[in-house]
Amino acid sequence: MGKFKHKIKPTEAGLAAADEQEREKETARKEEIVRAEQAEKRTALEKKIAAAVFLTAAAALLLISAMFFGLNVARMRDYENNYLRAEGTVVGFYLHGTGRRGARYSRILSYRFGEKEYELREGNSFRGVEETELGNTAEIYLNPLAPEDAVLLSEADNMSHFGAILFAFSAVTFSIGICFVKSWRDKSLKRFLWGYLPVMLLGTAFLLLFGLGLPEGGIAQVFARFSGALWYTAVTGIAAAVAATDAALSLFMKKRFP
Repeated sequence: MGKFKHKIKPTEAGLAAADEQEREKETARKEEIVRAEQAEKRTALEKKIAAAVFLTAAAALLLISAMFFGLNVARMRDYENNYLRAEGTVVGFYLHGTGRRGARYSRILSYRFGEKEYELREGNSFRGVEETELGNTAEIYLNPLAPEDAVLLSEADNMSHFGAILFAFSAVTFSIGICFVKSWRDKSLKRFLWGYLPVMLLGTAFLLLFGLGLPEGGIAQVFARFSGALWYTAVTGIAAAVAATDAALSLFMKKRFP
């Protein structure tokens, strides 16, 4: 006698159990998708908040930097238009105080306006007395309406470097904020337009606007007269160098891993 194969028919209970398992799997899959979407939304929200914090800080630093810049340029313009240039002679030293690293001094300069002699104390200080400084001369600005109101030409610009330092911090903070907005997976052109170009344009604008403080000398005298000009140039140059490096690396990676 031959052997007969019998099909096992699933019972209603078995079918119901199988359907229940499928529903549970589908529910678990949907819950996993929802959790992944929620996690992605949280990450996106956190990035937006971080970007807002950094970009707000960058804007605040830039505003303060612009204030220092504007005050400095306005003051330099006032010196150039309303003050006279004269020559002062180092006649002595002023003791600022002593500390662990030794005493700090500043130079005392004598200058003449009309028939009267005046003295000017240097704002910057240094350690030790350089006797060879005695008799040396330095150019000063003096107010013809109040000759006792004078300042060394080298110290007339004492705020542009503060503005430049704040601009550097603003540029770094801005770049960090942009990283939360634009992924490094984006094309290098987008990173250039969003991250590097604004810093380069602002730095260049500051350098050009320095010329407003020197109506007679113009841009040619900016680097000689403004200590902060080199800082602005450095920040602008670093942004340009990073942008060029970024573009070169992106091109290399594209060719290496097409």
